[in-house]
Amino acid sequence: MKKNIIFTLTIIITAVSVFAFEFYKNEKFMTLNEAQKKWGSTKFDHVLFKNGNEVTRASMVVSIIKEKTLIKKKISEVDEILGPNTGYYFSDFVPAYIIGNNDAEKGDVWQLILIPDNDSKYINEVKIHKKCCYKR
Repeated sequence: MKKNIIFTLTIIITAVSVFAFEFYKNEKFMTLNEAQKKWGSTKFDHVLFKNGNEVTRASMVVSIIKEKTLIKKKISEVDEILGPNTGYYFSDFVPAYIIGNNDAEKGDVWQLILIPDNDSKYINEVKIHKKCCYKR
C-alpha cells in the first residue's frame, strides 16, 4: 500500500514538474530597452496609470521598473495604487495589467506583471510579459 502511494505521488510530482517546465520555457518577457523603443518612457503617475488606457499605462512601465516604484509595496495595496487588474498571469495572486497598443490577432499583447515574494505579501519583481490567449 505504501509503495502505491509513493508511486502515485511520484507520478503526480513528475507531471506537475513537466507542466511547470513547459509553461515557463515558453514565457516571453520584454526588456526595458525594447519597452522604451516601443512605448517611450513617461514618469510614473499612479493617478494617470489608474485612470489611463493601455497606451498611457505602457508609457509608464519603464519608469515603474527602473525606479522600482512598486517593489516592496504590499500586494493588498496594488488595487489602490494602480486600479483593478486588467490582465492575468498564472494565478489571481499575481496582479497583471494589460498595456500598449495590443493586436491580439498578431499575438502582440503585453502586460505588466507584479510578482509577489514567497509569502505573497509584497511585490518582489515587476516584468513586462507577452500575454497568450488575450480576449477583450
